[in-house]
Amino acid sequence: MIQDINPFVNFQSMVLVDPMLSAAGPEHLKRLRLILIQGAYERRDVWPNRDSAARALMRRDRTKLWDQRVLDLFVVSTR
Repeated sequence: MIQDINPFVNFQSMVLVDPMLSAAGPEHLKRLRLILIQGAYERRDVWPNRDSAARALMRRDRTKLWDQRVLDLFVVSTR
Protein backbone atom coordinates (compact mmCIF):
# COMPACT_ATOMS: atom_id res chain seq x y z
CA MET A 1 0.00 0.00 0.00
CA ILE A 2 1.08 3.57 -0.61
CA GLN A 3 1.23 4.40 3.10
CA ASP A 4 4.02 1.80 3.47
CA ILE A 5 6.30 3.38 0.86
CA ASN A 6 9.31 5.40 2.03
CA PRO A 7 9.44 8.29 2.61
CA PHE A 8 6.41 7.88 4.84
CA VAL A 9 3.55 10.22 3.92
CA ASN A 10 0.80 10.70 6.48
CA PHE A 11 -2.47 11.35 4.65
CA GLN A 12 -6.17 11.13 5.35
CA SER A 13 -7.49 11.12 1.81
CA MET A 14 -6.39 11.01 -1.78
CA VAL A 15 -7.77 12.61 -4.92
CA LEU A 16 -7.25 10.65 -8.12
CA VAL A 17 -7.54 12.42 -11.45
CA ASP A 18 -8.28 10.55 -14.63
CA PRO A 19 -7.53 12.89 -17.55
CA MET A 20 -9.82 12.80 -20.54
CA LEU A 21 -7.68 11.84 -23.51
CA SER A 22 -8.65 10.92 -27.03
CA ALA A 23 -6.68 9.80 -30.04
CA ALA A 24 -8.95 12.10 -32.05
CA GLY A 25 -7.67 15.13 -30.09
CA PRO A 26 -9.11 17.47 -27.47
CA GLU A 27 -11.88 18.91 -29.66
CA HIS A 28 -13.41 15.45 -29.87
CA LEU A 29 -14.05 15.51 -26.10
CA LYS A 30 -15.28 19.10 -25.79
CA ARG A 31 -19.02 18.27 -25.75
CA LEU A 32 -18.60 15.40 -23.28
CA ARG A 33 -16.45 17.59 -21.02
CA LEU A 34 -19.17 20.29 -20.95
CA ILE A 35 -21.85 17.70 -20.10
CA LEU A 36 -19.73 16.31 -17.23
CA ILE A 37 -18.99 19.79 -15.87
CA GLN A 38 -22.67 20.72 -15.94
CA GLY A 39 -23.53 17.49 -14.13
CA ALA A 40 -20.95 18.24 -11.44
CA TYR A 41 -22.44 21.71 -10.87
CA GLU A 42 -25.96 20.30 -10.57
CA ARG A 43 -25.07 17.28 -8.42
CA ARG A 44 -26.42 17.56 -4.92
CA ASP A 45 -23.74 17.46 -2.25
CA VAL A 46 -25.48 18.71 0.91
CA TRP A 47 -28.11 16.82 2.92
CA PRO A 48 -29.63 17.51 6.35
CA ASN A 49 -27.92 14.42 7.81
CA ARG A 50 -25.99 11.31 6.83
CA ASP A 51 -29.05 9.04 6.91
CA SER A 52 -30.90 11.12 4.33
CA ALA A 53 -27.72 11.28 2.22
CA ALA A 54 -27.40 7.48 2.30
CA ARG A 55 -31.08 7.02 1.37
CA ALA A 56 -30.78 9.49 -1.51
CA LEU A 57 -27.61 7.89 -2.83
CA MET A 58 -29.13 4.39 -2.68
CA ARG A 59 -31.82 5.54 -5.13
CA ARG A 60 -29.38 6.95 -7.69
CA ASP A 61 -28.56 4.83 -10.73
CA ARG A 62 -24.81 5.27 -10.21
CA THR A 63 -24.77 4.22 -6.58
CA LYS A 64 -27.74 1.92 -6.04
CA LEU A 65 -25.67 -1.14 -6.96
CA TRP A 66 -22.82 -0.23 -4.58
CA ASP A 67 -22.12 -2.63 -1.75
CA GLN A 68 -23.65 -1.24 1.45
CA ARG A 69 -20.22 -1.10 3.10
CA VAL A 70 -18.88 1.11 0.29
CA LEU A 71 -21.88 3.43 0.52
CA ASP A 72 -21.45 3.67 4.30
CA LEU A 73 -17.78 4.59 3.90
CA PHE A 74 -18.61 7.14 1.20
CA VAL A 75 -21.24 8.89 3.32
CA VAL A 76 -19.06 8.91 6.44
CA SER A 77 -15.89 10.07 4.70
CA THR A 78 -17.47 12.78 2.54
CA ARG A 79 -17.48 16.15 4.28
